[in-house]
Amino acid sequence: QRDANQFDAAPSAAVAYRHDMANAMIDKYRIVSYQLPATILEVTMAVQWVSYVAIGLTTCILAYLLFETIRNQNHSVFQLSQIHYLIAFQAAALVASISSGLLQPQNDAFCIASTPLVLCSVQFMYAIHIARLW
Repeated sequence: QRDANQFDAAPSAAVAYRHDMANAMIDKYRIVSYQLPATILEVTMAVQWVSYVAIGLTTCILAYLLFETIRNQNHSVFQLSQIHYLIAFQAAALVASISSGLLQPQNDAFCIASTPLVLCSVQFMYAIHIARLW
């Protein structure tokens, strides 16, 4: 069984030499170190409420902007600014904002759904932005 911080110098040879890179140098010169990733065991309720309020406010603002954009889409300023791209961009932003609430894992469904919903929406917004700049 091999440790994570060791590798074989010649894995196909009859004798394999193992080099421990993390412990090869004196402590004050050691630049390679291995440690487990940090784990947050609990998020306080205050942080959860602040994040949910921020997500809620952002969602309300985005929903209002989307509603007003759709309501006034025949205005001449919107006609010049390619209204369909703007509506798609705002809808993707609204989906990304709503689905960011799923990033606080409550169960397996949250974990499975959160990443694709957020990342696909953000990628869609990025694609629209790049297409409009092109």
